[in-house]
Amino acid sequence: MHLPGGSQIRISRAPWVPVCTVLLIALPLPGSARKRNDPGVIPPQSVNALSTAVSLLGEACVGFTGRLEAGNFFRVLKRTDSTNGPIFRRGSQVLTDYPDDVFLEFWPLISRCSKDLKYINDWPTQTPDFLRSIRAEFRYMRELRSYPLETELAEESTFDMLGGTTVWSYRFLIKTKGVRLTDRLVVTLFLKDGTRAGEFIVDLAGKTGLW
Repeated sequence: MHLPGGSQIRISRAPWVPVCTVLLIALPLPGSARKRNDPGVIPPQSVNALSTAVSLLGEACVGFTGRLEAGNFFRVLKRTDSTNGPIFRRGSQVLTDYPDDVFLEFWPLISRCSKDLKYINDWPTQTPDFLRSIRAEFRYMRELRSYPLETELAEESTFDMLGGTTVWSYRFLIKTKGVRLTDRLVVTLFLKDGTRAGEFIVDLAGKTGLW
């Protein structure tokens, strides 16, 4: 599956590589950790290949993948560590804050599975009604305190992936003026009935051990 901006998750329709299997490979389970290769480069999974853990919703295994974007801000952003904490730079310029506005795009993937997340079969459609009208709550974490973020739904539509699979697509505008690059962005996703469906964590400072 090729996502806008170059991110990709491969989905084979062959019976021996079900969507649920791909979900479990592509989306991290709680407690998983990732390592970066170059300490100065922001790894893709931090902004351009975000993913949630797989959630069991009834008989459905559901996971979300997405990306954070703000023009070329994240493409040229680099981080180095110091005794006083991480330092972010764009070229020779030291940066401390997010841009005033960033966008989050994300897409859900679904298959039928058992209670222990084992694949049963494909879900009849990748655009079921219960994954429509996803609601998202945005906040940032600084130290141990949580602060809400102002957001608005910029677009809700469908997205056609390679192979002809259509999924729901969401794009949110997030007002991040004054949010520090060392803060964590937390996005909690809810179904329209209020059920919690997943959570993205953007942690450029590496505080959660995700990279």
